[in-house]
Amino acid sequence: MNSNGYEALRLLMLQCQPSSRNRSLGILNALMAWGTFDMKVSLLAQITRLEDGFKEYDKIFQQPTGEEMMFAILIRCVTGQLRMHLMEDSSYEALREMILQFDRANMLWLWVPALHPRALMPAMAQFQWRSTA
Repeated sequence: MNSNGYEALRLLMLQCQPSSRNRSLGILNALMAWGTFDMKVSLLAQITRLEDGFKEYDKIFQQPTGEEMMFAILIRCVTGQLRMHLMEDSSYEALREMILQFDRANMLWLWVPALHPRALMPAMAQFQWRSTA
């Protein structure tokens, strides 16, 4: 192998990956069985993971995932009051944007006491000028 780690990794991955047909069916099965989103966690991160699955399926299947299928999977992942407000006659991109707008509107803004000016005063006290007299 003449000390070529990347080539060794590439050959190992080629040897260990299942055939593309089985792998694409496995990824499609995982996408179709994707669970509902946890509404207490950022929806952007969860949508990004789902879209990574779509990209992986596209790469293996060598055809783009249909927008209708992406739409159906995404809308199935959403529950609660958000689901009632989504328009089911829109495109995947519009649906995604509606979900992200909801996520941004319901984001909790945390007050970080460590950044409050009063919290910084003791730390700044060490930087005061000291006389050498």
